[in-house]
Amino acid sequence: MLLSFASFKNQYACVVDSVFNQSELEILDEAEVWSIAKRGFNNESLIDVCEVDGVGCQSFYFFGTKRTITSEWNLVCDLRWMKATITSIQFVGSVVGAIIGGQSGDYFGRKKTLYGSYLLHSIFNVIAAFSVSWQMFAVLRFLIGVTIGKPKSY
Repeated sequence: MLLSFASFKNQYACVVDSVFNQSELEILDEAEVWSIAKRGFNNESLIDVCEVDGVGCQSFYFFGTKRTITSEWNLVCDLRWMKATITSIQFVGSVVGAIIGGQSGDYFGRKKTLYGSYLLHSIFNVIAAFSVSWQMFAVLRFLIGVTIGKPKSY
């Protein structure tokens, strides 16, 4: 469920030097940025676009207070496919975890395997919260998926 919320896509403005630069963005409030972006460049809106006059965006300004994986690592335009891929990576981890969890449950016992997977799941989630790149986040989501696919305790 986390990735349903963590990959929410806020509206964003394409930042091009001809309209505003990064130092101006730090001074302006969100309403002013929205007004400038809506007016745009040569009467072309800068909201939810990937390029302006054939020039790609240097960076993006995300509206709203929600910080998601989309806004944290600019997973828009060329990288918008990565949100769905990270979800798929976690499900692959769940499949791998089901296989490993079943085998380790038989070898070490279900109780030890269950508690071990709970411990690793907690550790991986804390580390994922402090991820510095989408690549690190994707690897940790795989490992979290592995710890989800554990044997059931009866």
